[in-house]
Amino acid sequence: MNRNDYLLFQNKILKEIKELESRSLKISIFRFIAGILILIFLLSGYFLKLEYLYIFMIITIMAFILLVFKHIKISDNLTYLKAKLIVIENYLARFDNKWKEFEETGLDYIDQITGVMKDLDIVGNNSLFQYLNTAITLRGKKRLLTKLTRSEFDQNLLIQEQEAIKELGDKDNFVIDIETYGKMLIKPKMIEKVIEEFIINISSKQKWKRWRMVRYIIPFLTIIALIMFLFDYVFKLAVILLPVLVFGQWIVAVINLSKNSDLFKQIAQLSKCLTSYQNICELIEKTTFTSTHMNNLKSSLSESSRAFSELKAISSSVKQRNNLLAALLLNGILLWDINCRERFDIWIDKYGKKMNSWLDSIAELESLISLQVLIQTKSSITFATYTNDLCLEFSQAYHPLINDKQVVSNSFAMDKQVCVITGSNMSGKTTFLRTIGINLVLAYAGGPVLANSFKCSLMKIYTSMRLEDDISGISTFYAELLRIKEIVEANHRGERMIALIDEIFKGTNSKDRIYGATETVKQLATPNIFTFITTHDFELCELEHQVPCTNYHFSEYYENNKIKFDYLIKQGRCKTTNAKYLLKMVGIVKDYND
Repeated sequence: MNRNDYLLFQNKILKEIKELESRSLKISIFRFIAGILILIFLLSGYFLKLEYLYIFMIITIMAFILLVFKHIKISDNLTYLKAKLIVIENYLARFDNKWKEFEETGLDYIDQITGVMKDLDIVGNNSLFQYLNTAITLRGKKRLLTKLTRSEFDQNLLIQEQEAIKELGDKDNFVIDIETYGKMLIKPKMIEKVIEEFIINISSKQKWKRWRMVRYIIPFLTIIALIMFLFDYVFKLAVILLPVLVFGQWIVAVINLSKNSDLFKQIAQLSKCLTSYQNICELIEKTTFTSTHMNNLKSSLSESSRAFSELKAISSSVKQRNNLLAALLLNGILLWDINCRERFDIWIDKYGKKMNSWLDSIAELESLISLQVLIQTKSSITFATYTNDLCLEFSQAYHPLINDKQVVSNSFAMDKQVCVITGSNMSGKTTFLRTIGINLVLAYAGGPVLANSFKCSLMKIYTSMRLEDDISGISTFYAELLRIKEIVEANHRGERMIALIDEIFKGTNSKDRIYGATETVKQLATPNIFTFITTHDFELCELEHQVPCTNYHFSEYYENNKIKFDYLIKQGRCKTTNAKYLLKMVGIVKDYND
């Protein structure tokens, strides 16, 4: 869908919400009137001795109950539509460059920010994760991050994931519904904690002594005794039997209270998410897929919707006992706690071992749906093709996080081991490196890349870009040395890799910088690695005579006495500089000679 499609969808939902809210208000008014009429018919029939008014009262009660159910259904529909509206608005926010306001940045789900994550804006504010993520569950968010930070590759799996994401990109309604069910979760972070604790409790659950048929026999006898008492049948026996059975059940409930209370509390809390999980699983079961990966997910979720439905029913039963009066009646007559616990234990025996894999499958689906976001929001996407030989070649690739109105695409084919990129300040060198890096991240996640075509081998990504000193005494230059050392050592281990190095050794003097950069490039000019280096030192362009190296550059031009850039990469070394012009432009110098 394009932006206009989402706008039409948004207007349609807003209209439906307005109509439902109007109906809800009308039903509330009618329900109030019905309640007044019930009271009027009851009192009038009693005081005026007009028994036929009781018939009207019964009819009005039935109408009142019908209105209650209609109101519940409308409330459920409103909840669904409001959640769907949020989903649509989030897609529109991506089109309108407002996605940077999204709350989730990925920082809460990682132990530490690696250099690649920081350099390529994978997590954090204004990051790829922030743009892509549609997952609601903790597992879904972590699964997306795992895909975006892969360093070990299974090419067959990547191709399967690509096919799944392509298919999801064509299933707009399915994707929106899955996201909507996720958005319907109340306090998802709290729910995630409850779910993970629930999984741990399942795996460590101790065997409960089964009551088997006794849990039916005792309530049956209690109800028989109650009927005998009410209808004065064998009254003496009923007077003895009923208190014994009722008090006996209360004693059993009290004895087992400590064992059941924590579990029942957890099961009751689960009710806040079970409907969403059930809806997700039902939708997957009903949907036909063509891709292998999606059909594998569908197969792994077999029985899941029925299991979630049964657990939801158990949860509803547990919630009935939260009221003290209800707890006394239910546990005194129906052995309620024991029956709830027995039902839960049967559920565990039947489905407990499958629960963890079901949640993992839902998380996998969430991560795939997050990656298909680019299909919906970007005008030019493709999927990478993988080669066995070391390769990087693309046509009209661009950066996914730059506004579409400002972004410039570039085509490039790596023909030698090293690429030295020179160019003026602000001309696009660093953005070009990040464009390569972030598109490789997407390619290795199985997702779409931002290009007309994109061909690459599977390589581990190393970067040296955003480097800072810190309070422990590590200077920017030393931090860069450590990062370059990591790259060199990985190369010595023979890893197939790509290194993206921005402004190499910028933290030291020009003589040492040129020497250090030259020696580093010589070590990185091996058949297993592609190395990209941006620099202002034209001396490094001479490396093309010493190692397998190609020179490229970005340049500026001047128009109406203003500096401008086309941000297009060009072959050969840079011939111009713009520092003097920029010094004049900001007023540091008054004039300079070209």
